[in-house]
Parts: sequence; C-alpha cells; structure tokens
Amino acid sequence: MKKALAIGLALCIMISLAVIPVSVHAVAKGDYYTIKGTATDVNVLDIVVIGPNGCKDIPLSVENGFYYTTATVAEDNTFEKDIYIPEEADTGRYTAAILTAGRDGTYEATTHGEGELIEALLEEHGIEEEGFVGKSTSQLLAMIQEATVDKVGSDDMMTVSTFSVDSPYIDFDNIEVVGDQVIVTGKTNRAPETSITISLTGPAELPSVTTEVEWPTPDYGVFEATFDITDAVAGAYTIKADDGEGNTVEATIVIGAPVPTPTSPTPPPTSTPPTTPTPTSAPAGEPELSISQTTLKEEPEVGEEVLITVAILNKGKVAAKNIHLEENIPSSIVVSYVEGAEKAGGLVYWNGELEPGESHSITHMLRILEEKSRTIPVTVTYEDASGNEKQKSTEIYLTAKREKEVTPPPSPLSNIPWLYIIILVAVVLGGIAIIVAVRRRGGEGGAEVTIEENK
Repeated sequence: MKKALAIGLALCIMISLAVIPVSVHAVAKGDYYTIKGTATDVNVLDIVVIGPNGCKDIPLSVENGFYYTTATVAEDNTFEKDIYIPEEADTGRYTAAILTAGRDGTYEATTHGEGELIEALLEEHGIEEEGFVGKSTSQLLAMIQEATVDKVGSDDMMTVSTFSVDSPYIDFDNIEVVGDQVIVTGKTNRAPETSITISLTGPAELPSVTTEVEWPTPDYGVFEATFDITDAVAGAYTIKADDGEGNTVEATIVIGAPVPTPTSPTPPPTSTPPTTPTPTSAPAGEPELSISQTTLKEEPEVGEEVLITVAILNKGKVAAKNIHLEENIPSSIVVSYVEGAEKAGGLVYWNGELEPGESHSITHMLRILEEKSRTIPVTVTYEDASGNEKQKSTEIYLTAKREKEVTPPPSPLSNIPWLYIIILVAVVLGGIAIIVAVRRRGGEGGAEVTIEENK
C-alpha cells in the first residue's frame, strides 16, 4: 500500500495576511506527497505542482510537469491533500504553490475565484491550456503571480515550497555486532510506515525482521532492526533489506570466528574479525562542493547596479547529483538580471549535476535599495552516488554605501578675515576720494601742477 509523505504548512488569511513558509521534503516515485496545514476564512485552496523541467505537455499532470488540484478547508480550519508522484515523473526539484483568492473571493483582474485558478490564468493571459507547454518553472510561477498576488491592490495569497523527487532507494547506514546482537540501521526516501523486511542469511538462516520507515527529519526516512545471534553459527552472513517493491540493498558481515578460505595455505589469523558491513558496491570518495563569489565593485552605491557571479565547484572524486542551489534575496536588494539560474519572486535557484572538477556559474545584476550591510543566504542540497542527501550553506556579502554629496570648492577669499577685507575696501575708497578732490581744485583756478623733465 502506498503511504503519504506529509509536509507541514500554515496559511493564515487574517488581517495581517501572514504566510508561514513550508519546509523542504523528499519523496520517492510511486509514493504520495501530502500537503497539509491550516487556513482561516477560506473554503477552497488552489494547489499547483511544477516539475523540474516545467510544463512538457498536456493534459496537466505531474508526469507532464504541471499539475493542478484543490484542497477543501474543514470547519476546524485544517486542510490536507495527497498528491501521487507516478513512476513516469521526472526526478529533480519540484515547486508547489498554494493559493487563495483572498477576501473578495476572486483572483485579481479576473472573474474566477477559489477553485478556478487555471481558468483565471487562461483569462488573464488570453491562452488555452496548450499555452502552458514549453514554459519553465520560473515562467509558470511568473504567470501565476501576474494574475494574482502581483496585481495592484490584490489581497490574493500564495506560498511556495520545493521538494525533491527521486527513484525509490533504501541503503544501509550502519551494521554493528554488539554482544549477541546485530543492529542494522538504514536510510531511505520511501514514505513513512513503508514496511522494510531485513534478512540475515549465511551458515544458518536467522528469522527475518520487518520494520517500518520513520521520518525524524524532513529530508529522509530511517529504519532499524535487531537480530539475536546467540545461537548463530560462525561465518560470513549476507544482510538484505527489501521494501517489497523491488528496491533492495545488501551487505556482508562476519559473525564469530572467521571462515578460512579454500585457497589459503595457512590458518586464518586469530585477530578479532571485522564487524563493519562490506557493501556490494560503493563509490570511491564523495562529492565535495565549494561556493565562491566575484564582483567588479566591492562597495556599490545605494541605487547603483552591480554585477556579481556565484560559482559552485565539485572538488570531490565522484559526481554530485540532484544539486539544488537557492539564494534568498532580501527586500533591500533587487535582482534585475540572472543568467545561469531561474528566478521566482525573492528566490534565485539552480538545479543540476556536477561531475568531478566541473563547475557552474550564476551571474546576477543586483541593485541596492538601502544603505546597510546585506548578506544573501545561499543553501545547496545535493546527493552522493548512494543517494544520500547532503547540505551546504554560505552567504553572499554585499555592502552598500550612500553616494557622498559633492561640496563646492572654497572661494579664494574664504580664508581672508572679513575685518581685513573691510579695511582694504575703506582704504581704496579713501584714495579714490582724495584723487577726485585734487582734480576738482585744479579745474577751478587753483595752483597748476606741472611735471618737468630734468635737462
């Protein structure tokens, strides 16, 4: 029986119109992805799920990359919706958007309300469903936003989350002999309550153990089994875990005294036999991702655009698979251009794989809106060759400064005391008055002043 993988969500439609974002989860093909939470003053919620490659074809479905459904809100303000992920679905990062038409009951600028999101999109953009085909994840999210939350005066609400889809796997985490017991732990992306049967066979066959998958974290499930080996015959044993649907994993351990090999000319050593599992196949090394940034200007002015490049490099010895990089852009920064990644609202993200030594670059054009130090959180999740998910976090540092006002150069007279200037003006005016008076007396018959040359 298929089980559901739940995702926690709270969508509050109140005076504050607050939305609580959801956590990231993983789900295997053939399992259900469950969205549940609470919503106030809402009857029906619209839900869209977009695949890693966008909409590939119609009809709208998970395997075609664009799926639509609704969830009914119960009287206690709770809702829950199971979304089946078929075997034909693409692997990679999926985006889920949950929307409500707000208090007025209709999506802005359309005649359609709750439970009619697709009709609202078709009306807003003047297209048929075929118009969705070929659109990427970011383009489909933009079309939804343009018809709903981005309209001026809109009270529509939308919350977006992501989750990863992969082929089902089960893997051993640790196998340990402790006294008269063998303790087996493992990891899986199978849904909660999925039954895992673990067998231990060798010189003697021990009773198998059936356990159920639990999810202590939102990113992977775990299982555990304990075998009593008090009366077990010494020798090499094979441990096998099976989910009953064709997904298995095997490892080998030695219980008791080691078994001599037929070709060995000497008795085996008497040292304590190894108790750690020997997987049937294991990759040499692990992927190792590093993140760096470069910019042409360290301190851009407020209101100025600056070009920043973020590079992710696999320094490990094996490929890093299902890489998902997210940059959460703060409200004080506007992204006007992105190359090498997708953009949805305040989120810049990239999905892909990197072989050993391979790198990928994301180029941004950012504009600073406020004069303050800002950091952009960057989170990267990826998987190793065994399907184990890993995570790495860093920050992009961006410091903005306000452009200084240009002060005009001081006047040459600005350094001369005003008292000296007044005295200088008075002396000049006095000299002019004396010259004028002398000329006037000469013109009225007074003594004539002549200048003769010396002979």
